[in-house]
Amino acid sequence: MQGFGHAVDGWEVLVANAFAGFFSQMITGAPTTVAPTTTGATAAPTTTGAPTTGAPTTAAPTTTAAPTKVTQTFTIAALNYAALGADQKTQIIAQVKASILASLTGYTTDDIEVFLSAGSVVATAEITPQSSQTITSLESSLTSAKSTVETTVATNLQSIAGIETALASGYSQTDIAATSSIAATGSNFAATTTAAQPSTSEGCLSAGTGSILVALLASVAARLL
Repeated sequence: MQGFGHAVDGWEVLVANAFAGFFSQMITGAPTTVAPTTTGATAAPTTTGAPTTGAPTTAAPTTTAAPTKVTQTFTIAALNYAALGADQKTQIIAQVKASILASLTGYTTDDIEVFLSAGSVVATAEITPQSSQTITSLESSLTSAKSTVETTVATNLQSIAGIETALASGYSQTDIAATSSIAATGSNFAATTTAAQPSTSEGCLSAGTGSILVALLASVAARLL
């Protein structure tokens, strides 16, 4: 047999056909059987193996920790956070703690942490329940006293000496008011575990690239034949 100006042996034809079958398999994912080629004697058919699929990989489950605190977040109107001095911030924190403690029994300032931030002024109070009280019961107690605590916070802040220097433009001391929201830290008051769905990854050539390679190799095989 002649091809490209030289004699072609049977093994060259088999190699070309084998490559064509191999790349075709990588695209279709199905095993490919190359038809036998005869050059004087009958060559045995060559069958490529079944495609290899990567083992499924399962991501580790993610766990949401159980809440350990109850947060009461106060939004304080009529104040300009940027105008607050260090002493005024200290007094606001103290007044927020005192107002919350007035609604609870057996708690101390050590059980409450207060953080200030802008907007007008936001005071975030985190209350850690005592061993005799659950997260749910503490949240219930704070919710029952919510309106009273908001009024107390506003009244106490209005009485801070020099607070008028931190008023937002167009407001007076009597405009200082507080609203709040209450929530346990965490979700659904219990640890929840969500397992990720297993995913299977499998390496392969893109259909476009594989098709071009198969076409080229098929062309070579035809010219050899």
